[in-house]
Amino acid sequence: GQGVTGTLNNIEYAIGKYTWLENMASLDESQVGAFRDASCILIANKQVIAAFYLIDKIRDDAFDTISNLNKSNRTLLLSGDSQMACDTIYQQLPVNTVLGGLSAQDKMEQLKQAQKQGYKVAMTGDGVNDSPVFGAAHISIAMGCGADITKSGADVILLNNKMSSIETLIKVAHKTRRIVFQNYLWAFGYNAIVLPLAQVIRQKHFILCIYLFFWAVKTEQFEDLEKQGMSILFDDNPQSKIIEENQKEETDDTKQSSDKP
Repeated sequence: GQGVTGTLNNIEYAIGKYTWLENMASLDESQVGAFRDASCILIANKQVIAAFYLIDKIRDDAFDTISNLNKSNRTLLLSGDSQMACDTIYQQLPVNTVLGGLSAQDKMEQLKQAQKQGYKVAMTGDGVNDSPVFGAAHISIAMGCGADITKSGADVILLNNKMSSIETLIKVAHKTRRIVFQNYLWAFGYNAIVLPLAQVIRQKHFILCIYLFFWAVKTEQFEDLEKQGMSILFDDNPQSKIIEENQKEETDDTKQSSDKP
């Protein structure tokens, strides 16, 4: 992300950031002050032949999105552009902190420093030098118009290229977490209430089955006695009932014998 060099017609060309080329180019004191804030410079045989000052166009929804994010978060702009270009953006957007002229390693150090302070870092980017920094963030968000290598290393890709989608992403994440916690609560309530209740009902069913089993056995014995011409009641002295039935039968037989001529 610093720049490129090449040779054409025995002339060595280099184009890139001033911080990278300042030791390669022959600059006097007046040129140092003039080119320091340039986005990139072009040198040929160590002589500066051109300087480029690039200004990024601010997205339409950037101001409102950053303002809403600042309500519960801290915003930090890390850019590889010159500090002058970053200061121009700082004057137009409510960003908490703006740092320019950073390499990918510098951005990673800033992220690690924020994490040491206890922040959960979400990084949004679209440049090539943002790709290695994505791995250090807790969550990485790539713009749909960004470089392919950047999107391949991101956790989330905003296909509509709107910064307001970051707010939607946060709302969906909070709602998803709330639903997950509700599911855990329902599961805990089910295991803590329904399962013990089911165990109690199961034990009652087991006791009922034992009672019905003995009742069925006792009923079967009663039916066998009825087939033999005897009735038995489930009272304290069933044997007396059997004796009374036998005596009644003997009386009937004696009566029938006396009636015969």
